[in-house]
Amino acid sequence: MKALGLTVLGILATAGAVAIVVLVSARLDSHTATFLTYDALKASGLVERGWVPIGLPPSTRHIEESHDVSANSGSATFEYDPVDTQLTRQNCKTVIENAAGSKFLCPPFEKQAFVVVLAKSGKGTWVLISDAI
Repeated sequence: MKALGLTVLGILATAGAVAIVVLVSARLDSHTATFLTYDALKASGLVERGWVPIGLPPSTRHIEESHDVSANSGSATFEYDPVDTQLTRQNCKTVIENAAGSKFLCPPFEKQAFVVVLAKSGKGTWVLISDAI
């Protein structure tokens, strides 16, 4: 009976250890960062690695970015100067424009693209879409 109890305890301990390894591994693939300026964001290398869309307004600031390497997903919120949209308009395709702001589809990096929303309030977001055409 004592041997059975030790066996069950060993199995539970092993299962717990495996669960911890899986959770830690998943967390290592998920990254979150805050950048005060666009220059700091560019210096991070995230643009070159495909986690940030090309063509964000240079006035972009207060950026809260997160991405998950294993899921190939990412998103961010940021602020920008509402009159500073020229670079986005040059590099991205306008999907819709209305009184609230504009939505853009920005260039893909091998089967992915970004949807960038620039609200006229000076708030912006982007979402990475994987397996885009």
